[in-house]
Amino acid sequence: MDTTTRTAWQLGVAVVLSITSVAAYGQDKEEGPTLYGGASVAYDSNFFRIEEEFQKPQEATAPGFDDMIYRIFAGLDAEWRLGSKNRIQVVGEIVGNAHDKFTTADNTSGDLLLRWAYSGNATDFAVAYTQVAERVDFVNQNIPRVDFRTRNEVSVGLTQRFTPRWSVFLRGSFADIEFEQALPVQRAKAVTGIRYRSRSDNSIALVAEFQERQSDFDNLLGFEEYLIGPELDWKLTENFRLDAKLKYQERTPKSPVFTVFDGPTGEIRFEWAPSPNVVFEGAVFRRISTLGDQLANFAIVDGQEFRGIWGAGEKLQFVVEISHELRDFQLEPSLADFGAVPREDDLVLGGAGFEWQPRRQLQIDFMASIGNRESNREFQDFRYENFAVGFRWYFL
Repeated sequence: MDTTTRTAWQLGVAVVLSITSVAAYGQDKEEGPTLYGGASVAYDSNFFRIEEEFQKPQEATAPGFDDMIYRIFAGLDAEWRLGSKNRIQVVGEIVGNAHDKFTTADNTSGDLLLRWAYSGNATDFAVAYTQVAERVDFVNQNIPRVDFRTRNEVSVGLTQRFTPRWSVFLRGSFADIEFEQALPVQRAKAVTGIRYRSRSDNSIALVAEFQERQSDFDNLLGFEEYLIGPELDWKLTENFRLDAKLKYQERTPKSPVFTVFDGPTGEIRFEWAPSPNVVFEGAVFRRISTLGDQLANFAIVDGQEFRGIWGAGEKLQFVVEISHELRDFQLEPSLADFGAVPREDDLVLGGAGFEWQPRRQLQIDFMASIGNRESNREFQDFRYENFAVGFRWYFL
Protein backbone atom coordinates (compact mmCIF):
# COMPACT_ATOMS: atom_id res chain seq x y z
CA MET A 1 0.00 0.00 0.00
CA ASP A 2 1.60 3.31 -1.13
CA THR A 3 1.76 6.46 0.97
CA THR A 4 -1.25 8.24 -0.50
CA THR A 5 -3.46 5.14 -0.32
CA ARG A 6 -2.43 4.48 3.27
CA THR A 7 -3.17 8.08 4.17
CA ALA A 8 -6.60 7.83 2.56
CA TRP A 9 -7.42 4.82 4.74
CA GLN A 10 -6.19 6.62 7.86
CA LEU A 11 -8.22 9.73 7.14
CA GLY A 12 -11.29 7.75 6.19
CA VAL A 13 -11.17 5.68 9.37
CA ALA A 14 -10.62 8.84 11.42
CA VAL A 15 -13.73 10.46 9.96
CA VAL A 16 -15.83 7.36 10.68
CA LEU A 17 -14.53 7.20 14.25
CA SER A 18 -15.21 10.90 14.67
CA ILE A 19 -18.85 10.48 13.64
CA THR A 20 -19.18 7.60 16.11
CA SER A 21 -17.62 9.69 18.87
CA VAL A 22 -19.94 12.62 18.23
CA ALA A 23 -22.95 10.32 18.40
CA ALA A 24 -21.71 8.81 21.66
CA TYR A 25 -21.24 12.21 23.30
CA GLY A 26 -24.26 13.82 21.68
CA GLN A 27 -25.84 14.77 25.01
CA ASP A 28 -22.77 16.71 26.19
CA LYS A 29 -21.63 18.44 23.02
CA GLU A 30 -21.68 22.23 22.99
CA GLU A 31 -21.74 22.47 19.21
CA GLY A 32 -23.01 19.86 16.80
CA PRO A 33 -20.79 18.34 14.13
CA THR A 34 -20.60 19.63 10.57
CA LEU A 35 -20.40 16.89 7.94
CA TYR A 36 -20.02 17.90 4.30
CA GLY A 37 -19.12 16.62 0.85
CA GLY A 38 -18.66 18.11 -2.58
CA ALA A 39 -16.83 18.24 -5.88
CA SER A 40 -15.02 20.72 -8.11
CA VAL A 41 -13.41 21.00 -11.52
CA ALA A 42 -10.47 23.26 -12.37
CA TYR A 43 -8.69 24.25 -15.56
CA ASP A 44 -4.99 25.07 -15.20
CA SER A 45 -3.15 26.58 -18.16
CA ASN A 46 0.35 25.67 -16.86
CA PHE A 47 0.05 22.79 -14.42
CA PHE A 48 3.79 22.19 -13.90
CA ARG A 49 4.65 25.92 -13.56
CA ILE A 50 7.30 25.82 -16.30
CA GLU A 51 8.56 28.00 -19.13
CA GLU A 52 9.45 25.47 -21.85
CA GLU A 53 8.10 22.07 -22.95
CA PHE A 54 11.38 20.22 -22.24
CA GLN A 55 11.07 21.04 -18.51
CA LYS A 56 8.09 18.73 -18.03
CA PRO A 57 8.69 15.56 -15.99
CA GLN A 58 9.65 12.61 -18.17
CA GLU A 59 6.49 10.69 -17.32
CA ALA A 60 4.28 13.60 -18.46
CA THR A 61 3.93 12.48 -22.09
CA ALA A 62 0.73 14.39 -22.98
CA PRO A 63 1.38 17.47 -25.13
CA GLY A 64 0.96 21.01 -23.88
CA PHE A 65 1.03 22.64 -20.44
CA ASP A 66 -2.66 22.69 -19.53
CA ASP A 67 -4.74 20.18 -17.61
CA MET A 68 -8.20 19.64 -16.11
CA ILE A 69 -8.31 18.56 -12.45
CA TYR A 70 -11.40 16.89 -10.97
CA ARG A 71 -11.84 16.74 -7.20
CA ILE A 72 -14.28 15.02 -4.90
CA PHE A 73 -14.08 15.56 -1.16
CA ALA A 74 -15.74 14.86 2.17
CA GLY A 75 -15.05 16.32 5.58
CA LEU A 76 -16.04 16.63 9.20
CA ASP A 77 -15.69 19.53 11.64
CA ALA A 78 -16.83 18.74 15.18
CA GLU A 79 -16.25 20.23 18.61
CA TRP A 80 -17.95 19.32 21.85
CA ARG A 81 -17.55 19.73 25.59
CA LEU A 82 -16.88 16.98 28.13
CA GLY A 83 -17.78 18.41 31.49
CA SER A 84 -17.20 22.10 32.15
CA LYS A 85 -13.46 22.34 31.43
CA ASN A 86 -12.63 19.89 28.64
CA ARG A 87 -13.13 20.27 24.91
CA ILE A 88 -12.56 17.77 22.12
CA GLN A 89 -12.09 18.91 18.53
CA VAL A 90 -12.02 16.68 15.44
CA VAL A 91 -11.47 18.14 11.96
CA GLY A 92 -10.81 15.98 8.92
CA GLU A 93 -11.07 16.14 5.15
CA ILE A 94 -10.24 13.61 2.45
CA VAL A 95 -9.85 14.68 -1.19
CA GLY A 96 -9.58 12.60 -4.35
CA ASN A 97 -7.76 14.34 -7.22
CA ALA A 98 -7.98 13.05 -10.82
CA HIS A 99 -6.26 14.62 -13.84
CA ASP A 100 -7.41 14.58 -17.42
CA LYS A 101 -3.93 14.64 -19.07
CA PHE A 102 -1.19 14.29 -16.46
CA THR A 103 -2.55 11.22 -14.68
CA THR A 104 0.71 10.54 -12.82
CA ALA A 105 -0.34 13.40 -10.54
CA ASP A 106 -3.56 11.63 -9.50
CA ASN A 107 -3.64 11.34 -5.72
CA THR A 108 -5.66 11.12 -2.55
CA SER A 109 -4.85 13.95 -0.15
CA GLY A 110 -6.36 15.30 3.03
CA ASP A 111 -5.83 16.51 6.56
CA LEU A 112 -6.76 15.49 10.08
CA LEU A 113 -6.74 17.32 13.42
CA LEU A 114 -7.45 15.70 16.81
CA ARG A 115 -7.26 18.12 19.76
CA TRP A 116 -8.05 17.97 23.46
CA ALA A 117 -8.03 21.19 25.48
CA TYR A 118 -8.41 21.76 29.21
CA SER A 119 -9.33 25.21 30.52
CA GLY A 120 -9.03 25.79 34.26
CA ASN A 121 -9.29 28.81 36.51
CA ALA A 122 -5.61 29.69 36.07
CA THR A 123 -4.22 26.94 33.81
CA ASP A 124 -4.91 26.04 30.18
CA PHE A 125 -3.50 22.91 28.58
CA ALA A 126 -3.90 21.39 25.11
CA VAL A 127 -2.50 18.46 23.16
CA ALA A 128 -3.06 17.87 19.45
CA TYR A 129 -2.20 15.52 16.61
CA THR A 130 -2.16 16.72 13.01
CA GLN A 131 -1.67 14.87 9.73
CA VAL A 132 -1.51 16.62 6.35
CA ALA A 133 -1.06 14.69 3.09
CA GLU A 134 -0.68 16.76 -0.08
CA ARG A 135 0.99 17.06 -3.46
CA VAL A 136 4.13 19.19 -3.40
CA ASP A 137 3.65 22.60 -5.03
CA PHE A 138 5.52 22.95 -8.33
CA VAL A 139 6.08 26.67 -7.66
CA ASN A 140 8.74 25.76 -5.10
CA GLN A 141 10.62 23.25 -7.28
CA ASN A 142 13.68 24.00 -9.39
CA ILE A 143 13.07 20.93 -11.56
CA PRO A 144 9.36 19.95 -11.72
CA ARG A 145 8.52 16.45 -10.53
CA VAL A 146 5.41 14.87 -9.13
CA ASP A 147 5.98 14.34 -5.41
CA PHE A 148 3.80 13.92 -2.33
CA ARG A 149 4.41 15.03 1.23
CA THR A 150 2.93 13.68 4.47
CA ARG A 151 3.41 15.60 7.72
CA ASN A 152 2.61 14.04 11.09
CA GLU A 153 2.86 16.41 14.04
CA VAL A 154 2.25 16.17 17.77
CA SER A 155 2.01 19.40 19.77
CA VAL A 156 1.36 20.45 23.37
CA GLY A 157 0.69 23.83 24.92
CA LEU A 158 0.50 25.16 28.48
CA THR A 159 -0.59 28.62 29.70
CA GLN A 160 -0.38 29.68 33.34
CA ARG A 161 -2.12 32.88 34.46
CA PHE A 162 -0.61 34.52 37.56
CA THR A 163 -3.00 37.47 37.53
CA PRO A 164 -6.01 38.35 35.34
CA ARG A 165 -3.60 40.35 33.13
CA TRP A 166 -0.27 38.46 33.20
CA SER A 167 0.46 34.92 31.99
CA VAL A 168 3.34 32.75 30.80
CA PHE A 169 3.08 30.09 28.13
CA LEU A 170 5.07 27.15 26.84
CA ARG A 171 4.48 25.26 23.59
CA GLY A 172 6.30 22.35 22.02
CA SER A 173 5.90 20.25 18.89
CA PHE A 174 7.55 17.47 16.92
CA ALA A 175 6.86 16.92 13.22
CA ASP A 176 7.91 14.09 10.94
CA ILE A 177 7.77 15.04 7.24
CA GLU A 178 8.05 12.33 4.59
CA PHE A 179 8.28 12.70 0.81
CA GLU A 180 7.85 10.04 -1.84
CA GLN A 181 10.82 11.33 -3.86
CA ALA A 182 12.92 13.29 -1.38
CA LEU A 183 14.65 12.75 1.94
CA PRO A 184 12.49 12.83 5.08
CA VAL A 185 13.11 15.46 7.75
CA GLN A 186 12.08 15.98 11.36
CA ARG A 187 11.36 19.28 13.07
CA ALA A 188 11.35 19.92 16.83
CA LYS A 189 10.17 23.28 18.18
CA ALA A 190 9.88 24.90 21.61
CA VAL A 191 8.28 28.30 22.26
CA THR A 192 7.98 30.22 25.51
CA GLY A 193 6.96 33.72 26.48
CA ILE A 194 5.23 36.12 28.83
CA ARG A 195 2.03 37.98 27.87
CA TYR A 196 0.10 40.98 29.17
CA ARG A 197 -3.60 41.26 28.25
CA SER A 198 -5.48 44.52 28.80
CA ARG A 199 -9.07 45.01 29.93
CA SER A 200 -10.07 45.62 26.29
CA ASP A 201 -8.57 42.23 25.28
CA ASN A 202 -5.46 43.67 23.64
CA SER A 203 -2.19 41.85 24.28
CA ILE A 204 1.57 42.27 24.06
CA ALA A 205 4.06 39.45 24.59
CA LEU A 206 7.77 38.75 24.58
CA VAL A 207 8.36 35.42 22.82
CA ALA A 208 11.42 33.18 22.44
CA GLU A 209 11.58 30.20 20.09
CA PHE A 210 14.02 27.40 19.34
CA GLN A 211 13.71 25.07 16.37
CA GLU A 212 15.82 22.22 15.04
CA ARG A 213 15.54 20.40 11.73
CA GLN A 214 17.38 17.16 11.05
CA SER A 215 17.32 14.11 8.81
CA ASP A 216 18.39 10.54 9.49
CA PHE A 217 19.87 10.26 6.00
CA ASP A 218 21.71 13.52 5.30
CA ASN A 219 23.13 16.01 7.79
CA LEU A 220 23.13 18.65 5.02
CA LEU A 221 19.42 19.17 5.71
CA GLY A 222 19.87 20.05 9.40
CA PHE A 223 19.87 23.44 11.09
CA GLU A 224 19.28 25.11 14.46
CA GLU A 225 17.28 28.30 14.78
CA TYR A 226 16.66 30.87 17.52
CA LEU A 227 14.13 33.71 17.52
CA ILE A 228 13.23 36.31 20.13
CA GLY A 229 11.11 39.42 20.04
CA PRO A 230 7.78 41.10 20.81
CA GLU A 231 4.32 40.18 19.53
CA LEU A 232 1.39 42.61 19.50
CA ASP A 233 -2.34 41.98 19.06
CA TRP A 234 -4.16 45.29 19.31
CA LYS A 235 -7.62 46.60 18.46
CA LEU A 236 -6.89 50.21 17.56
CA THR A 237 -10.51 51.13 16.84
CA GLU A 238 -13.83 49.33 16.80
CA ASN A 239 -13.23 48.36 13.15
CA PHE A 240 -9.44 48.08 12.91
CA ARG A 241 -7.17 45.42 14.42
CA LEU A 242 -3.37 45.17 14.12
CA ASP A 243 -1.16 42.11 14.67
CA ALA A 244 2.61 42.53 14.64
CA LYS A 245 5.58 40.24 15.24
CA LEU A 246 9.17 41.46 15.20
CA LYS A 247 11.94 38.93 15.81
CA TYR A 248 15.68 38.74 15.87
CA GLN A 249 16.49 35.43 14.17
CA GLU A 250 19.58 33.25 13.91
CA ARG A 251 19.74 30.15 11.73
CA THR A 252 22.88 28.00 11.78
CA PRO A 253 23.15 25.07 9.37
CA LYS A 254 24.71 21.87 10.65
CA SER A 255 26.83 21.69 7.50
CA PRO A 256 29.45 24.44 6.99
CA VAL A 257 28.77 24.54 3.23
CA PHE A 258 25.57 26.54 3.77
CA THR A 259 24.91 30.15 4.73
CA VAL A 260 24.29 31.38 8.27
CA PHE A 261 21.43 33.86 8.71
CA ASP A 262 21.51 36.56 11.36
CA GLY A 263 19.04 39.44 11.33
CA PRO A 264 15.48 40.77 11.76
CA THR A 265 12.35 38.99 10.55
CA GLY A 266 8.67 39.50 11.25
CA GLU A 267 5.28 40.51 9.92
CA ILE A 268 2.60 43.16 10.37
CA ARG A 269 -1.04 42.27 9.67
CA PHE A 270 -4.18 44.34 9.76
CA GLU A 271 -7.92 43.74 9.52
CA TRP A 272 -10.22 46.64 8.72
CA ALA A 273 -14.02 46.35 8.54
CA PRO A 274 -15.34 49.75 7.41
CA SER A 275 -18.87 48.31 7.26
CA PRO A 276 -20.61 45.09 8.38
CA ASN A 277 -20.41 43.66 4.84
CA VAL A 278 -16.87 44.71 3.88
CA VAL A 279 -13.57 43.46 5.31
CA PHE A 280 -10.02 44.26 4.17
CA GLU A 281 -7.02 42.21 5.30
CA GLY A 282 -3.37 42.86 4.54
CA ALA A 283 0.17 42.00 5.59
CA VAL A 284 3.82 42.78 4.98
CA PHE A 285 6.42 40.26 6.05
CA ARG A 286 10.02 39.09 5.95
CA ARG A 287 10.55 35.35 6.45
CA ILE A 288 13.29 32.77 6.33
CA SER A 289 11.82 29.77 4.54
CA THR A 290 12.81 26.33 3.28
CA LEU A 291 9.67 26.42 1.07
CA GLY A 292 7.92 23.39 2.44
CA ASP A 293 11.20 21.65 3.41
CA GLN A 294 12.22 21.45 -0.25
CA LEU A 295 15.40 23.50 0.27
CA ALA A 296 18.55 22.27 1.97
CA ASN A 297 19.49 25.91 2.50
CA PHE A 298 16.87 28.70 2.72
CA ALA A 299 15.36 31.69 0.94
CA ILE A 300 14.78 35.16 2.36
CA VAL A 301 11.19 35.97 1.43
CA ASP A 302 9.99 39.60 1.49
CA GLY A 303 6.30 39.84 0.70
CA GLN A 304 2.97 41.61 0.83
CA GLU A 305 -0.57 40.20 0.91
CA PHE A 306 -4.00 41.78 0.48
CA ARG A 307 -7.52 40.37 0.62
CA GLY A 308 -10.88 42.05 0.28
CA ILE A 309 -14.24 40.47 1.14
CA TRP A 310 -17.63 41.94 0.23
CA GLY A 311 -20.85 40.38 1.41
CA ALA A 312 -23.59 41.19 -1.12
CA GLY A 313 -26.45 40.15 1.10
CA GLU A 314 -26.72 37.10 3.33
CA LYS A 315 -26.15 34.48 0.61
CA LEU A 316 -23.47 35.93 -1.69
CA GLN A 317 -19.88 36.89 -0.91
CA PHE A 318 -17.17 38.18 -3.27
CA VAL A 319 -13.44 37.97 -2.60
CA VAL A 320 -10.36 39.53 -4.21
CA GLU A 321 -6.80 38.65 -3.18
CA ILE A 322 -3.27 39.39 -4.32
CA SER A 323 0.17 38.53 -3.01
CA HIS A 324 3.74 39.40 -3.96
CA GLU A 325 6.95 37.68 -2.87
CA LEU A 326 10.56 38.50 -3.61
CA ARG A 327 12.52 35.33 -2.91
CA ASP A 328 16.27 35.62 -2.41
CA PHE A 329 17.79 32.12 -2.46
CA GLN A 330 21.03 31.90 -0.51
CA LEU A 331 24.14 30.47 -2.16
CA GLU A 332 26.55 27.98 -0.75
CA PRO A 333 29.67 30.00 0.22
CA SER A 334 31.79 27.86 -2.13
CA LEU A 335 29.68 28.95 -5.11
CA ALA A 336 30.02 32.62 -4.18
CA ASP A 337 33.80 32.18 -4.34
CA PHE A 338 33.43 31.34 -8.05
CA GLY A 339 31.48 34.50 -8.80
CA ALA A 340 27.97 32.99 -8.81
CA VAL A 341 25.07 35.19 -7.77
CA PRO A 342 22.07 34.08 -5.69
CA ARG A 343 18.89 33.19 -7.51
CA GLU A 344 16.11 35.77 -7.14
CA ASP A 345 12.47 35.14 -8.00
CA ASP A 346 9.73 37.76 -8.20
CA LEU A 347 6.39 35.99 -7.71
CA VAL A 348 2.96 37.65 -8.07
CA LEU A 349 -0.31 35.78 -7.46
CA GLY A 350 -3.83 37.17 -7.76
CA GLY A 351 -7.36 35.90 -7.71
CA ALA A 352 -11.04 36.82 -7.59
CA GLY A 353 -14.17 34.80 -7.02
CA PHE A 354 -17.39 34.34 -5.10
CA GLU A 355 -19.20 32.05 -2.67
CA TRP A 356 -22.96 31.68 -3.10
CA GLN A 357 -25.20 29.85 -0.65
CA PRO A 358 -28.63 29.61 -2.28
CA ARG A 359 -29.77 27.16 0.39
CA ARG A 360 -28.67 26.56 3.97
CA GLN A 361 -27.06 23.23 3.02
CA LEU A 362 -25.62 24.17 -0.39
CA GLN A 363 -22.60 26.35 -1.17
CA ILE A 364 -21.33 27.10 -4.70
CA ASP A 365 -17.97 28.75 -5.27
CA PHE A 366 -15.90 30.03 -8.18
CA MET A 367 -12.32 31.28 -8.27
CA ALA A 368 -10.15 32.66 -11.07
CA SER A 369 -6.42 32.93 -10.35
CA ILE A 370 -3.36 34.22 -12.19
CA GLY A 371 0.28 33.64 -11.28
CA ASN A 372 3.47 35.09 -12.73
CA ARG A 373 7.11 34.50 -11.79
CA GLU A 374 10.18 36.31 -13.11
CA SER A 375 13.64 35.02 -12.21
CA ASN A 376 17.26 35.97 -12.81
CA ARG A 377 17.87 32.30 -13.70
CA GLU A 378 17.22 30.95 -17.18
CA PHE A 379 14.06 28.85 -17.72
CA GLN A 380 12.59 29.80 -14.33
CA ASP A 381 9.96 32.26 -15.55
CA PHE A 382 6.35 31.15 -15.87
CA ARG A 383 2.77 32.33 -16.05
CA TYR A 384 -0.47 30.46 -15.42
CA GLU A 385 -4.23 30.93 -15.23
CA ASN A 386 -6.48 28.72 -13.10
CA PHE A 387 -10.29 28.64 -13.12
CA ALA A 388 -12.15 26.49 -10.60
CA VAL A 389 -15.84 25.96 -9.86
CA GLY A 390 -17.31 23.62 -7.26
CA PHE A 391 -20.05 22.95 -4.76
CA ARG A 392 -20.25 21.83 -1.14
CA TRP A 393 -23.26 20.16 0.52
CA TYR A 394 -23.63 20.20 4.30
CA PHE A 395 -25.30 17.07 5.63
CA LEU A 396 -25.22 18.14 9.30
